[in-house]
Amino acid sequence: MNKSTLLKGIASGKPLSFHIAYNHAYDQIPYIKEQFRLLEVEAGKVEGIQELSYDKFKLYWETGDRNTYQEVYYAKRKKLLIYSLLLWREPENTHYKEKLQNILWSICCEPMWALPAHFMDRAGNDVPMETYDELIDLFAAETGFALAEALRMCEPYLDKKCAEYVRVQLHKRMIAPFLDGNTFYRFEVMENNWASVCGGAIGCIGILMLEDEEQLTNFLHRVLSCLEVYLQSFGEDGVCVEGVDYWTYGFGFFVCCADYLKERTGGIIDLFQDEKVKQIALNQQAYYLVENHTISFADGRAEGRYRLGLSMYLKKCYQEVQLPPIAYAQDVLEDSCYRFCLALRDIIWYDRDFVWQEEKKQSLWLPEAQWFLSYGDPFILVAKGGHNGESHNHNDCGSFILYKNGMPMLEDLGAGVYTAEYFSDKRYEIFVNRSKSHNVPLIEGVEQCSGEAYRAELIEVRLGDVDGKLDVFQTELKSCYPVVQLESFRRTLKHDKEKEYILLEDVFDFQEAGTVAERFVSHSPITIEGTCAYIKNGEEVLTLSFDERYALEVLEENYENHKMKRYTAYILQASRKDKAQHIGCEIRIR
Repeated sequence: MNKSTLLKGIASGKPLSFHIAYNHAYDQIPYIKEQFRLLEVEAGKVEGIQELSYDKFKLYWETGDRNTYQEVYYAKRKKLLIYSLLLWREPENTHYKEKLQNILWSICCEPMWALPAHFMDRAGNDVPMETYDELIDLFAAETGFALAEALRMCEPYLDKKCAEYVRVQLHKRMIAPFLDGNTFYRFEVMENNWASVCGGAIGCIGILMLEDEEQLTNFLHRVLSCLEVYLQSFGEDGVCVEGVDYWTYGFGFFVCCADYLKERTGGIIDLFQDEKVKQIALNQQAYYLVENHTISFADGRAEGRYRLGLSMYLKKCYQEVQLPPIAYAQDVLEDSCYRFCLALRDIIWYDRDFVWQEEKKQSLWLPEAQWFLSYGDPFILVAKGGHNGESHNHNDCGSFILYKNGMPMLEDLGAGVYTAEYFSDKRYEIFVNRSKSHNVPLIEGVEQCSGEAYRAELIEVRLGDVDGKLDVFQTELKSCYPVVQLESFRRTLKHDKEKEYILLEDVFDFQEAGTVAERFVSHSPITIEGTCAYIKNGEEVLTLSFDERYALEVLEENYENHKMKRYTAYILQASRKDKAQHIGCEIRIR
């Protein structure tokens, strides 16, 4: 969008009111009433402000540990969210006022708002320390936006000196650096959630705080460039391959900024008219397979909780949007990073007239992401093509997820613990990122490799064959494996909804006799009886049937997930006993 169009929109609109009054009608809404109860309970527990220390700050460079510093950092943002919302609702409460002012002051006195893992330039090199205080990363942008909205809610109830200091810091750390055309930020060219979160948060701060129309035009022109980069990270199918949490994160900040921009320009600049934006909005429902179980490819997770306010807002924009049941909506303090803008909008974007409807699930092919979703009874099957150079990538081309009667049976483990090594050249030494932690084979003992060149090819998909009773996914995966003598590896997954089984057909062709070992991953224990393996999750049992040419064994691997919880992954490994130039593997799954 050019500056002329942007300036006309700004000139036609009017500045946003800098005060949002609490509407006590919210108190009659059970969901919102429960959120404030949770805030009050937590406020009763929260004492003192633990400050960020150098001892914690230096750990990232010394050991790769991000979490020790971040735990204190996020705890302060949690207090900001708690006391901002509580004072907003009860402005006469002097205890909440005192607590909020102290946390505002403490955050504004932090030497930098960015996190240690992010002090780098576009090429990944360390930036000079003199730039730390004004460096904008994901969390600096989030912090700035949170402070701006906390003022918008509570400034009339705060001491003038405290509110003034927050404004000074916002101008110094957010407005001035971004107006400086000589300062380049790596998020401006990052085709993922960084461009949206940083650009969107900064855009909202500018809309709230910049009064001069020409200054605001320059500022937002740069913001819109970031949002464009973010939209370019999606294919036309609108899928965020990083998972539903990253969809919520990046698109949530995009929607906040697009909403502010639409309001500031009197509706003249309306990003929600963009067809790709609509497609992205419609894809939250694709991630949710059954109840709160979600597609966990890449750094996703297998259980998602959605943002209610964001989803209700999108439903108003696009009638095709479907919401999961309210039981799976996030609570106000559930996000461990305490993202202020999304929590606030769970309240102010709540639609009291919303009519809950049962979700309608149907088989689906998402061609850009190369995701195959097949719904039947009792199975839900999800498979992927893709490549191994995706954002937040795992080496998992051709892998799949399988649910039986709503229970996860064959799984994708999702994200591991974020450390320095997790985002280094050692990433694929970590179990959850390797292909050996996914439902794909070892070929000649070799795993898939990382990089965009390692990709699924010649994909064929058929949905609803044989009178709507058969869904088929097929792909060539030879290029994913650095095995010189491998000429072809063709994987086919057939979901027969009438006969209620999944058929996995893997065909391998070698230049000379080779070996294969099929692998199947689950969080549920696996037992072997003869040529069959059984996976039991609760009352559900999944049966995998092999022929006598395969030796079956169960392996175990312990790992930590993204929330630093210890889990055991059970792996069924089915190794072909003989070598052959042509190996056809047919596994029936019931």
